Amino acid sequence: MSVIGIVLSVIFATLPIFAYLFFIWWLDRYDREPVWLLIMTFAWGGMGGVVLAVIGSFALSLSMSAVFGIAGSDAMDTVFVAPVVEEITKGLFLLVIFARRDFDNTTDGVVYGAAAGLGFAASENFLYFISAWSDGGAGSWAQTVFLRTLFSGVMHAFATGMLGAALGYIKFARSTFLKFLMPIVGLGAAMGIHAFWNGSLVLAGAADSLAPVALGLVGVPLFGLALFVLTQLSLWTESKTIASELKEECALGIIPESHLAILPSYLRRAGSGWLPPTVIKRRYVPLATTLAFRKFQRKRCPPSEVPGFDAEIASLRSQIRTVLNR
Repeated sequence: MSVIGIVLSVIFATLPIFAYLFFIWWLDRYDREPVWLLIMTFAWGGMGGVVLAVIGSFALSLSMSAVFGIAGSDAMDTVFVAPVVEEITKGLFLLVIFARRDFDNTTDGVVYGAAAGLGFAASENFLYFISAWSDGGAGSWAQTVFLRTLFSGVMHAFATGMLGAALGYIKFARSTFLKFLMPIVGLGAAMGIHAFWNGSLVLAGAADSLAPVALGLVGVPLFGLALFVLTQLSLWTESKTIASELKEECALGIIPESHLAILPSYLRRAGSGWLPPTVIKRRYVPLATTLAFRKFQRKRCPPSEVPGFDAEIASLRSQIRTVLNR
């Protein structure tokens, strides 16, 4: 393995993935997640998720081999074992951070799920790139980089993003049935997307035809489009929540009434001229947004958590008064 191959593999396994990660983080335009927590989630996917996936895949593949025989084990590992084990291991960290208030809606779930998936993809891509260069040289390497960067890598983000979306959706849901059902649906969707892509590659190899791959090349962007639409719907809901919850703050004199038409709109609040020069917008806008979300969450939180939310809401109101000099 040449030094050039290693360096290029590192670059192409990380830079495109970090670009995807930045886009996902930027997409959450109303209440962006803490960068440190996003990096931790990404790191879990790239290290903890990979290590556990290797262990889990080995254990499960032994069982599958005993049932289906050695001849069918490779295909079974790719289509069944990998999606099941990897989506579980990538998603484990989401359960760790689920209780945090930073993780409070569908959009947040998409962001954290995609981050875990992209971390896994970065590590997996590097290993595939190194192997491709060693086995087939620069030509094989370039083909592998294309497929894994544009499709396999983002597939991991889309798949685990589905699980994250389901967890975010139930965070403050009132229905016990949905709280039970949605994680199962989300995990099933994640495994299904993963299995669909892996299966298209296996079928292409078995049939010696590019038709199954073409199906996968169309399917992965469609999955991404579905997740993007889901995210936009969640962001639309967030905008409505901000508008609804801040009405009372206007009546209380916390927030000027003229801001009620601006704060729920990303484009309007990103503009200039609507705040006095003495008010620091990068401080005021997040405080107002967080206040709206905490009020919404307080209405749906367990009674034992109400005092904590009340204290935070009071603190946010005080900080807003200070920032606005009211």
